[in-house]
Amino acid sequence: MSPARSVLAEELGRRLRRHRLDLGLSGLEVAARAGVTQPSVSKIERGMMLPSAEVLDRVLGVLGLGDEHRTDLRDLLTRAVDDAADRRRHGRGLALLDAIAERERNTTALRSFSTSMIPPLLQTADYARYAARLTPWMSERELGRASALHLERQGVLFEQGRSFEFLLTESALRLCPGPSTLAATQADRLRVLSALPGVRIGIVPDSAAVTEVFPLYGFTLHDDAAVAVETFTGELLLSRADEIAAHAAVLDGYATVADYDLETAAGLLTSERRPVASIPAPAGAGTG
Repeated sequence: MSPARSVLAEELGRRLRRHRLDLGLSGLEVAARAGVTQPSVSKIERGMMLPSAEVLDRVLGVLGLGDEHRTDLRDLLTRAVDDAADRRRHGRGLALLDAIAERERNTTALRSFSTSMIPPLLQTADYARYAARLTPWMSERELGRASALHLERQGVLFEQGRSFEFLLTESALRLCPGPSTLAATQADRLRVLSALPGVRIGIVPDSAAVTEVFPLYGFTLHDDAAVAVETFTGELLLSRADEIAAHAAVLDGYATVADYDLETAAGLLTSERRPVASIPAPAGAGTG
């Protein structure tokens, strides 16, 4: 077994744990029947260790999964192993960006709710460079590759057969990661992208009345398969059906009060901004 910890490794562990719990088995029982140690099963389920292909097959046999589930989990292991290699080669920040880009390429209907920044798929190159420098898990030496990957990621917006819905709070427009000169070009970029057949962009005004759910954080829905939440130290990936439904309901609710007139967005972006305080990065953030 090889050690690794990534979004994909954690997703593999969550799925294995869910299948185990559905059968009412303990980790000790699975370990005994698969011929591995209980600590190893625990580490795999927590995303702290990747099993070998052989060990995964033994665990899948204990869980009695059908061919379709086995194929999906084997494929997930392969991608997790590749992701671990990328993490060793490029660093933590780039590995996460690569994983996010891969998920975007495999998503047909993407829905995003942003509370603090322009979503990466809508950012200009300059906005993206400034934003990357302020991303705690992105190190300085990774910024060049991150900028190139940013442009590659946006290619999905122009592909037929996909749909993208971006919902931004007014605060996300006003909070800029760099000089005021970014605002005009970013406003133009939003107008251009909103004209694409598969792209819809809405702005939730500050004046909107919040009666049930406060927008505590931003998130992205990938089809009906997962919800991705970016944190100060990486990303949290949620895959339970109830979690996905709850986040979709929040996005639907705010969409009812959103303004889809991008001229409004342009005005907010180019309005005068107040000076902001210097905020220290969280402990453990990547700065190497």
